Amino acid sequence: MINKRKGVLGSVIAGACVFGLLYPSAYAVAGGTKGWKVKTTVESTFKYDTNIFKLSSTQRDKLDANSASNVTSGRFKDMETTGDFIVSPALKVALKTRGLNGKTLVLKPGVVYNIYTQNTEKNYAKLGFDVEQSLGGRSSVGVKVDYAPSVYGKNYLFDAVDGNSDGNISTAEKVYKKSDHDNFSVAGTYGRRLWKGKKHGNGKLGALGVNSVDGELLVGYSKKEYDAPFSNRTETGFMAGGAVNMVVDKSVDLTFRYLFESIDTPVSAEVLIRNENNFSGGTDLNGNSTTTDTAARTVQNVDRSRTEHTFGFKAATKVGNGWNGYFKYDLRLQNYLSNETYDVTRVDRDDVRHRLGIGLDKKYGKNWSLGFDYRWTQEKAGRSALANTDKAETKSYTKHEVSAVLAYNF
Repeated sequence: MINKRKGVLGSVIAGACVFGLLYPSAYAVAGGTKGWKVKTTVESTFKYDTNIFKLSSTQRDKLDANSASNVTSGRFKDMETTGDFIVSPALKVALKTRGLNGKTLVLKPGVVYNIYTQNTEKNYAKLGFDVEQSLGGRSSVGVKVDYAPSVYGKNYLFDAVDGNSDGNISTAEKVYKKSDHDNFSVAGTYGRRLWKGKKHGNGKLGALGVNSVDGELLVGYSKKEYDAPFSNRTETGFMAGGAVNMVVDKSVDLTFRYLFESIDTPVSAEVLIRNENNFSGGTDLNGNSTTTDTAARTVQNVDRSRTEHTFGFKAATKVGNGWNGYFKYDLRLQNYLSNETYDVTRVDRDDVRHRLGIGLDKKYGKNWSLGFDYRWTQEKAGRSALANTDKAETKSYTKHEVSAVLAYNF
């Protein structure tokens, strides 16, 4: 049912994008409506991602090998390759009119469909809708809404069956199932001009070559809702942050960002594989009257709640011949809050993610634009976990993404 829904939605989106590219006048009709200005963009992103499932190097090797035991367990079912080439056609519309007190109001609906050429189970659509109301004096308020239904993450451990009753679960005795979830987020923003050289005089900022400073505040809510049988993984989040943008020497844009997120998940019981020797000198976790099983099936509470702090920086400038270039970097600090005794992959866990990117973009005439981007991501999971635990969910990974974006505006 999910695959059919994805296929139909993808076909509709792709068709709309092609129609918009071939028949721009059809979309421009609204531009003749009194009081409205319409700008439509059709674009497509072509990206290669070396690690779409965010797997550790050991996990990637196992996926590539996909042993008979892993086939039996279903661990990598529908996970065809570690890397993939992704094509993402998108349609974006900007509708501008007069809003409150005659100030500019902009509505920006958009849709993108991500097509994975090798791992087709991961195909999904994302819809967005932004509203920005100018308040005058270079200030504005806005709302941003994003929704992505039926997103396939990867396969998770669902159960385990001790077929030979030896008290230990082998790879083939594990049972994995796919996880699908819906992503939703909504955020309110407030932005305004904080300083401008001509208006406030040069001062210390002017002496440093700063021409203007703008700021933005953001508060929002998010929900990542998993389908059965992994509904206990559902995440509810609150976010708050801000950004400061400075224009220097009329040619360099510097942006500094910070985002705080508090993510709550239910504390609930699920199947775990644990080494009995690691708990109080030996604990019978599977009820077979022994305390020395190294891979015992047990049902225990887990808690994936966490807090996240993300610090970001971006520098952009003209690099010549009509090209603009940029460099960006962000650091995310993630702290898990679990205090559950047997939830050893999250107790005292602190993850650190580094992500940096470089890119170029250029406009060709009034309508066409082309961009290139490279992004490197590395995340390391730090924990004081006990030895010999199942590290199937370890998030330590590295990935590279290379992309090109072609867009047409009308």
